[in-house]
Amino acid sequence: MKSITGIIGGAQILFDISFDIQDSFEEYLTMKHRAFLHVLRIVEEHFPAVASSYRGRGRRPHDDIAIIRAFMAKSFFQIETTTSLVDRLRGDSSLRHICGFTVVPSSSTFSRRLAVYANSHLLEQALSAMVFHYYKDSIV
Repeated sequence: MKSITGIIGGAQILFDISFDIQDSFEEYLTMKHRAFLHVLRIVEEHFPAVASSYRGRGRRPHDDIAIIRAFMAKSFFQIETTTSLVDRLRGDSSLRHICGFTVVPSSSTFSRRLAVYANSHLLEQALSAMVFHYYKDSIV
């Protein structure tokens, strides 16, 4: 079965029309979702490169950026537990789309990835890059 973006993309080519699906998606978001999307756009500019650990065997791992976005959503929307985050992602299609999931990972997957990110200091690197970018000539 084709996704709606595949169908619209095919129609654009067939009828030679221009239609930006991202703009139409953002029109239907709540103000809270729009604010979160705006925060993501600012923060993601400063993310360090994430090395994927997939070696070609077994099921492909979930996208690191999508999981990091979900952790940021957990903080932004003040979701207390990882289980509540998974439930929210499964129930809120807009948030699931913003984070980049087609299939929401389990709570244990989120917990394992959080341990990996904590050991690699990934989020601290992003924060220090943001602070350096925005306050490089200031005393903080």
